[in-house]
Amino acid sequence: NGKIELECGDIKGIIKIKPSKSRDEINVCGSVKQKNKTVYSFKGIWDKYLLCRDMDTGNEFYVYESNERRFPEYYNMTKYSFQLNFITSEIESKMFYTDSRYRPDTRALEYGQFANALENNEIIENRQRVRKNESRPLKPRFFEFNNNLWTWKGCDDTGKGERIFEI
Repeated sequence: NGKIELECGDIKGIIKIKPSKSRDEINVCGSVKQKNKTVYSFKGIWDKYLLCRDMDTGNEFYVYESNERRFPEYYNMTKYSFQLNFITSEIESKMFYTDSRYRPDTRALEYGQFANALENNEIIENRQRVRKNESRPLKPRFFEFNNNLWTWKGCDDTGKGERIFEI
């Protein structure tokens, strides 16, 4: 159970959060007030929908309504957090190959492929052990350590690094 109050000028939002009898659902309800007059009320289930009512007109509309999950398990991730890891073509052109979003074990977990995730994780970790045992000296590309402080080098090196997560 919980209550959140947000204020901005003469507008105030009140959100009440309450677990339901089903452990999988978290009910939310609340209102938006302007000059102490309730202008909107809303209710819903945290990760499924939020239905809002305009108190002047009585009209109801969905603020959001989630789609069904495409996979049986998202490694217990919400749709929102799953989307944070999603790689679009726009983002990919700016990503380094060492970005953890490229990890095939993580991707497999997100899609509920647990056996595949475990297998990929073992491959990646074994490669990491080999690289560690090779004892190649690490040289930071973008920062330097001076006077007990890491500072940006200001280099223009935009290489994407090694493809350490390819399997």
